[in-house]
Amino acid sequence: RTAAARADFERAIRRDPQCAEAHAWRGGMLRAQGKPAAAIKSLDAALRLDSICAWAFGWRGEAKMFQGRLNDALADFDRALGIYPDYSDGRAWRAETLRRLGRDAEALADFAESIRLAPEQIRAYLGRGLLLKKLGDDAAALADLRRAGAG
Repeated sequence: RTAAARADFERAIRRDPQCAEAHAWRGGMLRAQGKPAAAIKSLDAALRLDSICAWAFGWRGEAKMFQGRLNDALADFDRALGIYPDYSDGRAWRAETLRRLGRDAEALADFAESIRLAPEQIRAYLGRGLLLKKLGDDAAALADLRRAGAG
């Protein structure tokens, strides 16, 4: 199915190379397939065409985070949240990046904000649970990990 979806995106881009959404969705699909370099290339194309697409910045930040480019990822999440402050996925990925950078207090604040914006945000509960475990708050960590379905 992913091959068919990729072919659909490629056809859409050939028909309209200026379609930012087609580039962005192709990038999102590549990101989900664990191909961060290809995802970033497609998301870069989308953002050249539409420089205010918050979720494209978010997806690109996620791909950079998985490449270990944490400061670059953080910059993309900051751009995404500057465009759309209520972007709960972007807030959760920003928090995860901050966690990986060891910026624990900022990460906790962003995880809490992501959960406030979207109480069903499993990614935020998981990340916050891992961070609370590291910080020694086992009871709160377990509660968050259970909410995320990981405890």
